[in-house]
Amino acid sequence: MHNPTTPKEFLPPPEEIDLKQAKAIYIKDKAVYVCPIEIAIWDSGTDLAVLTVMAPADEPKLLEKFFWIDDTIPSPGDEVLMIGVGEMSQPVSSTGTISRRLVVRVGYVEEIFEGATYLLKSPSVQTSIAVYSGMSGGLVARYLPLADIKPFAFISHAPEPQPTLDRSLSGHSVGSILKAKLTYLENGKQLVEIQVNDVGVGRTVLPVETDVAD
Repeated sequence: MHNPTTPKEFLPPPEEIDLKQAKAIYIKDKAVYVCPIEIAIWDSGTDLAVLTVMAPADEPKLLEKFFWIDDTIPSPGDEVLMIGVGEMSQPVSSTGTISRRLVVRVGYVEEIFEGATYLLKSPSVQTSIAVYSGMSGGLVARYLPLADIKPFAFISHAPEPQPTLDRSLSGHSVGSILKAKLTYLENGKQLVEIQVNDVGVGRTVLPVETDVAD
C-alpha cells in the first residue's frame, strides 16, 4: 500500500508480466482491433519500455503506416508540437464506447535536460505547452508545418496544474526524449535501435546484443 501522491521512483519495482495476457487496442475507421504483443523489454534504469505490436492475423497490413522517428533534438526557443488524446470518458448510456478527442498543441522548447530529473530518469525536454489529462504517451515533434511529423520524444507529465481549458494561457509540460540510433534501409523502412542497460519487466524473447531494434 502507498499514498497516491508518492512519486513513482519511490515505489517498489514492477513485477514481471505475462505478455500473453497483454494486448494492444488499435482503433481505425470506427473498427476496434486487438493486437498481440510479442516482445516487451523494460529498462528500469531509464523507465523506458520497448515493445512490438503485431497486426491481427486477418489484417496483416493494419500497421504498415508509421511515423518516422527523429534523433535530432531541438534547441530552447524552437517550436514543437504535442499530439495526444484528451477528454477521454465513457458515456453512461453506451456499452463499450469511449469518447475521446485528438489534441494537437503547439509551443516552444523551454529547456533541455540531458540527464535524469526529479520525475524522469531519462533525458527530457520541457515545453510551454499545456497538456490534457490522458495525453501522456503522445508524440512530441518539431513544429514544421510543411514537413512530415517525426517525433523525437513522447509526452510524459506536467510539472504543475495546467490551464488546459483556457487556450489563451500557456502552461508547461515535459517530454521524455527517445535516445535512439536510426538507420534508413533500402526498402524504405527505418531501423530503430534503443540501448537497454537494465532489462526487466515483460521479458519473453531477449536478443544477445546490447541494443534492441524494433
